[in-house]
Amino acid sequence: MRTFIALVVPIIFLCLFTQYFGIVINNSDSLKHKLFLIRKGILPEVCGDYIVFRVPNNGVYEGNFVKLVGGMKGDVVTATDRRYSVNGRPVGYAKAHSKDGRPTNLGPVGQIPEGQYFVYTNHPDSYDSKYKEIGWVGSANVVGVAYPIF
Repeated sequence: MRTFIALVVPIIFLCLFTQYFGIVINNSDSLKHKLFLIRKGILPEVCGDYIVFRVPNNGVYEGNFVKLVGGMKGDVVTATDRRYSVNGRPVGYAKAHSKDGRPTNLGPVGQIPEGQYFVYTNHPDSYDSKYKEIGWVGSANVVGVAYPIF
């Protein structure tokens, strides 16, 4: 019976843990943190939260990204000379070409609708909401809120 309990308890714990939590490794240089704990199934509550989201099918990248929330419902995104701001706060510059030379398309501007998020990082090569292929991230694509471990 002890062997059974010793085997079953960790399996139950692992199943419960993976249902509500996950781990993601950030492989890019766009964030200083490399390992994040994900709390699955919750949406960000404030700008500055890290989120994990499924990248929209865009023919360039696939999988999950970790980014900062820079804007939420009601916030206003503007772009002047490829410099993006949210409510007047600068959030980055959209490059005309990607690192591999592909021309880039500018992402959306205007008031962020309900259930949408502007995501970004401070890194100059961050592939984020400044670009059409990512755009505003819908809540249906949000995996959860991420917490940096290291």
